[in-house]
Amino acid sequence: MLRIALAVAAAAAAAAVVAALAWPASGNSIELIPFYEDFTAKGGGNLAIAAKVARTAGAGARGGNAVIFANVLRSSDSGAPIGHDVMMCTSSGFGWDLCHGVIMLRGRGTIVVEGVEPSAPGRHVRRLAVIGGTGQFVGARGFAESAAGRQERTKADGLGWTLSLLGN
Repeated sequence: MLRIALAVAAAAAAAAVVAALAWPASGNSIELIPFYEDFTAKGGGNLAIAAKVARTAGAGARGGNAVIFANVLRSSDSGAPIGHDVMMCTSSGFGWDLCHGVIMLRGRGTIVVEGVEPSAPGRHVRRLAVIGGTGQFVGARGFAESAAGRQERTKADGLGWTLSLLGN
């Protein structure tokens, strides 16, 4: 009976440790950084790469194709430039793209994001995991989420994003 009680207590303690590591404590904060990619700003653009696929093994014709893009980032509040991004999305040929990139925020550091997104044409919501960073964002964790076609205080064509970063 004592062994069972000790085992239950140990399991409960282990579960509490796992929960504490997985979920931010009440003292932790969440920083929201709303911004948009300005598709019309000078110094930005994209590059499409058409892969020569040797064997498809059931993948669609676009498997291996990639798009690399870089954009000026602007504050959703003021429209002022706050940084740049460089991203690359590669098509799997199975309806999904693997996307990874770096968001560079002036005077603050970089944020590294990565995720898998549908290969749907047009604009749609994207969600990427924040997997690290530099400067003020060393050890960053959280996510970046787009709002397809959101334009904040600008007439420029752009894609709105919100970074949700968990703080310590």
